[in-house]
Amino acid sequence: MDVNKSMNKSMDKNMNKNMNKNIRKELTSGGYMTKKLTYPFPWLSAFMVLFILIALASPAQAWWNDQWMYRKKIILDTSSSGIDLKENLGQPTVLLRLHSGNLDFTRVKEKGRDLRFVSSDDKTLLKYHFEKYDTLYEMALIWVKVTSLADASGSNFIWMYYGNEAAEDGQDAKGTYDLNQAAVYHLEESEGLFKDQTAYDNNISDSGGGSLGMPVPAIIGSGLSLNGISDRMIIPASPPLNFPGTSGGFTFSTWLRIAGPQKDAYLFAREEQSGSLVIGINQEKVYCRIAKDKDQAAVAEADTDLSAGRWYHVAVSVDQSGKLDIYLDGTSVCTRDLPAALPDLTGTCALGASTAGGHFLLGELDEIQISNLARPGAWIRLAATGQGPESSLVAYAGEERNVEESGLKRALSNYWAYTRTVIRYTTLDGWVINIILVIMLALSWIVLLAKTLTLFLADKGNKEFLEVFRESSDMLAFENTDKNFQDSPLHQIYCEGKQELKGRIGSAGGSKSQEGILKSKEITSFKASLEKGTTKEEQRLNKWLLILTLAISGGPFLGLLGTVWGIMNTFAGMAMAGEADIVVIAPGIASALSTTVIGLIVAIPALFGYNYLVGKIRNLTADMYLFVDEFICKVEEKYGERA
Repeated sequence: MDVNKSMNKSMDKNMNKNMNKNIRKELTSGGYMTKKLTYPFPWLSAFMVLFILIALASPAQAWWNDQWMYRKKIILDTSSSGIDLKENLGQPTVLLRLHSGNLDFTRVKEKGRDLRFVSSDDKTLLKYHFEKYDTLYEMALIWVKVTSLADASGSNFIWMYYGNEAAEDGQDAKGTYDLNQAAVYHLEESEGLFKDQTAYDNNISDSGGGSLGMPVPAIIGSGLSLNGISDRMIIPASPPLNFPGTSGGFTFSTWLRIAGPQKDAYLFAREEQSGSLVIGINQEKVYCRIAKDKDQAAVAEADTDLSAGRWYHVAVSVDQSGKLDIYLDGTSVCTRDLPAALPDLTGTCALGASTAGGHFLLGELDEIQISNLARPGAWIRLAATGQGPESSLVAYAGEERNVEESGLKRALSNYWAYTRTVIRYTTLDGWVINIILVIMLALSWIVLLAKTLTLFLADKGNKEFLEVFRESSDMLAFENTDKNFQDSPLHQIYCEGKQELKGRIGSAGGSKSQEGILKSKEITSFKASLEKGTTKEEQRLNKWLLILTLAISGGPFLGLLGTVWGIMNTFAGMAMAGEADIVVIAPGIASALSTTVIGLIVAIPALFGYNYLVGKIRNLTADMYLFVDEFICKVEEKYGERA
């Protein structure tokens, strides 16, 4: 017994030294109260910090292309404080006026070759072209085709990128306009005849015998001055210019400044045997005359006079139902329903005079646009209010500078761009394996986090239970239902031993000091109950660790399978195509390698977490065996046979 007492004291002393000094307890009649806790898994905090940093680097703020060093947000205001647009428009073309007040031209490559325009999603490149780009005077006129414009909104915007010395010219004049835009003339050419900017190449063929003068300053860059005697422009016949055509309508628009009252001067004329369509100026009023034949003619005249020397945006639109509208500066000034449908017109067109000569215009023109479609009023209002020098449509935000090459934002932006490319080219077999790996990743992290919390609570509960157990004079005082120690494996083992011990003490009868003596066989049964409880707790602590071992061993092999499979398919496709092009095979190889990457992402955290958990379980198991020995010693000391 002296030996047992000595062992007991030595064991108590060693275990008390190992107790967590950060946990202080206060014994009460009902149990205990925790004063301070410790954080059990510092490695997880580091992961959480990294995760938060990545989450804060939102892809929505990513730079479109890191090779461009500067960008500006260009706001397109269609609200009442802007151009007050009442209708949504799809893919309109807007005019941007750049000058030294809204752009630092020293940061733009020569001739603006590095200018790029990107939609509000910061992903979609927009088609654009220059009407004028003058580095000397630091001004530019740029036409950009935007994806859409929401009505009555101040949140429409696009991005303008610049500052890339390696960039080449990105203009695409033919893609700047939609398919219904049959002809566009900026009238900016200083030599030769005027060119059509659309994909149809409806270029001016000749001046009809007249001698067109040099371009003159106009409302948008340069325009054309017509002498009222011989100046005119001829547009050859072309299928896109057939009216009414498949769309059943047409739209003509231009900027006009007259020198004075006109004597039936023509802006646009198309006169054939089957009918005619004329847009002209009579005195100071705009009119449109449409004739099916010589006896059937419909005339619509604006009720607003034109003032000499002032620029007006003039537009005429006729839809397939025969509704005709005349617009001045974006406002309808005349509406009329035609008595008959538009005649089929397929011949040549004239600008500034009739096709046969005569009806010459005395004034100036700029930005002539012809559509084989009846444009809505909102479209015409956008042109009239958005193209002028005092436009309230466009506003320029401050310049933004890209971060340095080594910056975190740049790196994260690159990784996000690479990830999007890999996702785009991942094949079906790659998706199947990646989905399996993601499921394994989710399960392993659930087990890892849940088991980490369980072991933390178990360790905390063991220390609390041991402290109370050692300070209690009655080793059988704790009940099985004590919620204070429900997470403690030692308490569960104690309950197993207590149940066995109380049964043995009760069967002996009499007082505990005389009849309540346990024989060696009964002590052996008591030891067996403690071992059974220890085994149960070990099984509980090791439960679900198989998920982590599967992730560690199976993740990389599944990833390798996906990679080999993907590379095999890529090379098979290359063999079928009969050529080896790195641009073609690179996406396939990248997507194939993604399965190995995901497999390692599954396995590496699982490996570290598994080793951490196994170490914690090993320590808890050692504590359980020490407690079993301590409990047995106390029972033998109190209830064992005496020599």
